[in-house]
Amino acid sequence: MSDVSAIYTASEFLNQRASISQFCDRANEWARQSEEAVVNNGRMTVLRTRRLGPRGSGHTQEAEVYYRGCRYDIEWMQSLRESLCLSGTARPSPDTDLFNQSNPPNNIVFLFDGAGGFEAEQAHRWYNAVNLDGSEGADWNFGHMMGMDAIWPSVEEVLGGEGYQLHYHNSSGFMRRENVDSASSCAKQMSEYIDIYNSLSSEQADTKWIALGFSNGGDRVLEIEDELGEIDRGFDLVFTIDPITQYGDFIFSGLTNTIGSRNERTGRFVNFYQQNDLGSHEVFGIELQLEGKPVRRADVNYLVTHENNPNLVPQGQNHTLIPFSPAVQYGLRCELEKLRDPDLNCNYAQNFMQEQ
Repeated sequence: MSDVSAIYTASEFLNQRASISQFCDRANEWARQSEEAVVNNGRMTVLRTRRLGPRGSGHTQEAEVYYRGCRYDIEWMQSLRESLCLSGTARPSPDTDLFNQSNPPNNIVFLFDGAGGFEAEQAHRWYNAVNLDGSEGADWNFGHMMGMDAIWPSVEEVLGGEGYQLHYHNSSGFMRRENVDSASSCAKQMSEYIDIYNSLSSEQADTKWIALGFSNGGDRVLEIEDELGEIDRGFDLVFTIDPITQYGDFIFSGLTNTIGSRNERTGRFVNFYQQNDLGSHEVFGIELQLEGKPVRRADVNYLVTHENNPNLVPQGQNHTLIPFSPAVQYGLRCELEKLRDPDLNCNYAQNFMQEQ
């Protein structure tokens, strides 16, 4: 276990108090906002100033906005905050017992389900998603959890032994709570927590950052990938399954042959997609073609077809079939294992038809 007292004497810790106090000021404010939002349907109160005309005086009033960021009660973050901070500033000396309980997780996993997939109660109860308490509702009021059902078993199988922290988010754009903005803000907050931890601990956290997304969730993954890159931190693995654009852009999506681009800070980007869908989703009785696309500069763009995977069909509901295809399931497990064994060769040239 890490022990801050083994690194800093009391005088040396005092030399760090300025930067730690700055961290404490931000971290305590995030925690306060989160606590307020948890009991207020995701909202918090802020002060906003409006000016009356170009030269008018400012008028300050309260407004309710959605909180964007991590929950205050994520255990390792709470322990780290309380070990270093007291009343919004740095302690005279750290609480080493609490610090030793604040090891960052070995793996941080962001999972974005497809439109209509997000369901908070089950994700909280059965999958222990740390960003949820079950009150956040369901996307489109039904939450089929197709992305979770396809992705989580491999995450648990490969990462369960060493531990992981799961963040589960919606992607449709119709839900204001736990959307990509909240996920991005939380990722940036956790990055700051890990940086302050590493500045004080003898054991540097080797946290792997992982982003997984299905359907519209794949598009959201591209967004959070760029957000994390803005603070000069990249995901170690990004894995998308049949990424399609958000509804507002869907009508224009046929104008391009690709979707998004791998961020230069990302360690590895793997994308699986299909292009023979019909009937996976209907709008006003019209069967939409929900077809994924290659991602620019991805390390792997794998086109899944009925010829190389047994559960897809020549044309049909392939968008809903692809997450469970042998190629995707093999690829996801192999890429997760590759995080700890970089020399592992994920053989995408094999014929998955022969596995059945």
